[in-house]
Amino acid sequence: MNKQGPAAQTLIIRADGGPVTGAGHLMRTLAIAESWKRRGGEVFYLSAETTSSFHDNLEQRGMKFMAIAADIGSDADARETIALAEKHEAEWIIVDGYSFAPVWRAALAGAGLKVLLIDDLAQAGPYRDNIVLNPNPRAAALDYRFEREDPVFLFGLDYALIRDEIRNARVDAAPGPEPQGPTPRILVTLGGSEIVSKTYLHVAAALAAAKGEAVELTFACPDKPGLRKNIAAVLAGSRCEVRFPARNASWGRELARAGFIVTGCGGSVFEILFLRKHFAAIALADNQRLVADYLAASRFARCFEAAALAADEETRALLAAETQTASSTVEPGPDVIDGKGPERIIEAMLEFPSGGN
Repeated sequence: MNKQGPAAQTLIIRADGGPVTGAGHLMRTLAIAESWKRRGGEVFYLSAETTSSFHDNLEQRGMKFMAIAADIGSDADARETIALAEKHEAEWIIVDGYSFAPVWRAALAGAGLKVLLIDDLAQAGPYRDNIVLNPNPRAAALDYRFEREDPVFLFGLDYALIRDEIRNARVDAAPGPEPQGPTPRILVTLGGSEIVSKTYLHVAAALAAAKGEAVELTFACPDKPGLRKNIAAVLAGSRCEVRFPARNASWGRELARAGFIVTGCGGSVFEILFLRKHFAAIALADNQRLVADYLAASRFARCFEAAALAADEETRALLAAETQTASSTVEPGPDVIDGKGPERIIEAMLEFPSGGN
């Protein structure tokens, strides 16, 4: 590939997201897709499961989408993926998801495609992929079993996947919280998968029970049947003024306007660190453990377990106290992410010569 950039090359991204798994894999790959597009390349998403809001995201960015009819990670899935890549003369494919086994990825490589695998857990080996990406801070400590003579692994916060709207939010605003006015602003964002619905309610209960001044409490949660209604019911009569962002709201703007954020230990953590916000983090699943441990050890954020919030009134009180203390802080958080991760990833891809694998 031309070292100057992808020019008219098409980048294929194979990732899925929906009500059960959430949209994390789809949304984080957008950071690389935007950088590729900015250099003059085209981007084509392939998904077996996605959401209408993500389709809107792609349309706004001039990117294309095709639905996969086959079962995720099946031989038929690989054949459909290869066929689309060949049709558009793509050289690179980015694969993000837990269902793409080594044999599936080997089929792509056998068809002449270069594969960049995003893998948080080091459980998809052995690794023969051209590039393995894990932007989590402790990725290098995991046991990746590489079977290439020349493996390229991109590990750590230098490769954090920061999308353009988040980068623009930092440019447009001073670091740290915006001026809060008379009412502090707290944002709660735990993702959109089915497993987090109850955790949203536990966070609402914690903040409803807290005493003190009034706060504006924004829940960036999916508009699933009953969830927003139940959150509002939990907070009825409390000190909290509750709001739910519109579907087309700017996510960068929502993060930028918050004085304090309650988040899961997924991709939003890196966006929040980039914006130098103060926050508390909740470990929602096993695949978030490394990030939770890093945040706790570095003291960048206080971390909580979702199970403890559900079972323990004292833990909920600690979360509420954390939001009260930190939402009044005016100093920005630590400056540990520079936002250039997507560009570094593209540069690593461009290092590979055209042809061969």
